[in-house]
Amino acid sequence: LCLNEIGIIAGLPEDVSNNLQYLQDLVGSCGSFLTLREQTVYLVHQSAKDYFSTGKGSNIFPLGQTKAHDQLARQSLRLMSATLKQDVCSLGAPGVLTKDVRSVTVEQCLSPAVQYACMYWVQHLQKGSAQLYDDDQVHQFLQTHLLHWLEALSLIGKISEGVHAITSLESYVLVSRLV
Repeated sequence: LCLNEIGIIAGLPEDVSNNLQYLQDLVGSCGSFLTLREQTVYLVHQSAKDYFSTGKGSNIFPLGQTKAHDQLARQSLRLMSATLKQDVCSLGAPGVLTKDVRSVTVEQCLSPAVQYACMYWVQHLQKGSAQLYDDDQVHQFLQTHLLHWLEALSLIGKISEGVHAITSLESYVLVSRLV
């Protein structure tokens, strides 16, 4: 993610997420596993990603890694719900091929934070501890924004990831009902 998008996707207060120096200092304090290049945050090495993905790095998160995933899933759903709508890029013509849509137009309508949310909310949901229920935040999002989410994924060239996310979500729902 770009530095100025991290505060948004993390749900930080607006005064913090708009303070680039604060965010730069925050990333700088994580210098052993994060680096900042041209306002984009990267993991320093694959081993840093492995450290967090295996759960070994959960002590870095105040409430634990599972709760961090819960928060990211909720914040992603909030961000997408506030942004996504029918014809989000105001193309005005159903059936326009994505190759005919200028990338600048997509970037203006779907910020990197929204794109991140669209691509990863299901993964965060699954790595968190949330249980799914009728009429919960996930249910309401899908009822209102499923097609808008798929449109956004199509515009950013990630529709196949969306199909995979739906399949994963379906499996998660089935497991949640058994628990």
